[in-house]
Amino acid sequence: MGPARLILACRSEARGLAAIQHLKESTGYEKAELMLVELSQFSSVKAFADKVEAEVENLDLLVLNAAIIATSFEVTEDVYEKSLQVNNLSLDLVSLRLLPKMLETAAIRTETP
Repeated sequence: MGPARLILACRSEARGLAAIQHLKESTGYEKAELMLVELSQFSSVKAFADKVEAEVENLDLLVLNAAIIATSFEVTEDVYEKSLQVNNLSLDLVSLRLLPKMLETAAIRTETP
């Protein structure tokens, strides 16, 4: 599709950089960049959304496909069961935090000259 900018949001820097390298090697696309976010921490999700809000001019598409499978009960520092926070609450939080940017982008894209 050749986007002007593609951001991969990952919790692991090593895996994120490997994904970007694989993307370059398999498609030739070289504009991908990495932003770190830990979905099991609301503070990280908020910081990520703030960074996108500040640094990204247009947000045309947001893919929310992160998930974990919990093999044991674990509580996050925000006092939620980890899979609930990662798979649901944090994805909802980031989408709600970035919705104004997406609406702003949609308004720009649909303005008549």
